[in-house]
Amino acid sequence: MVVVAADGSRRLRRGSWPVFRPGSPVFTDGTGLHPATPYAVAAGAAVQALERDAWPADCESAAGVYAAAGQVVPAFAPATSYGGEVFGLLLAATLTPRHEVGRAGGGAPPTVTLVTDCLNAVRRLSAYRAGPVAPSDPWGGPLRTIVRALAGRQWAVVKTRAHRSREDAERDGDLAAWQGNDLADWVAGRTLHDADVVARDARATAARAFRAHRRLIRDVVGRLLRWRSAFGVPPPLPRRVAEGK
Repeated sequence: MVVVAADGSRRLRRGSWPVFRPGSPVFTDGTGLHPATPYAVAAGAAVQALERDAWPADCESAAGVYAAAGQVVPAFAPATSYGGEVFGLLLAATLTPRHEVGRAGGGAPPTVTLVTDCLNAVRRLSAYRAGPVAPSDPWGGPLRTIVRALAGRQWAVVKTRAHRSREDAERDGDLAAWQGNDLADWVAGRTLHDADVVARDARATAARAFRAHRRLIRDVVGRLLRWRSAFGVPPPLPRRVAEGK
């Protein structure tokens, strides 16, 4: 959950996976470390504005509260920013419940709307929705999972403009989409940062363990050499002793 204060500051509250509501847009985004880093990592995120009556009691003075989810791209998938975009859409699709039955009064089920700033993801997902695609696509599995998760419901993937300022969004009359996309990008960045911290700690721990092991080996070898210089090379054991008889 992301709580946006009146001054624009953000606070991330960790908890269980959220449940996104059909009928309200879910904003997604992805990010990744530079591919030249020795441990390439990417992450995706999805956020959705909560209705006022669903806000926690201690958030009454907030400017907005959003359900949020972030996930690091698994090691078996290419760690690219596009991968983060795909996994953001995957989170949005799989965390939207399938048992939604529509509005009160028997109306049509609400449309599941996924909003992303990645045109390539929109095009690829539309292609997978239309039919089978070449199996060589490394993102075929996640994209097919998105289509299967949304099967049997009305759904749409909407492209929003990327890399624009708040002023541009206000001028375009599209501030809600800008805020949602900006928050999704922020959550993806936080997810990526946390994963990077964990990876750095793990590498530092492994390096310390290796150095300690190396010091232990040097100490044992040093003791053996000192013992040998003090007492000489021990004579070979008798045959029966050497054979354990």
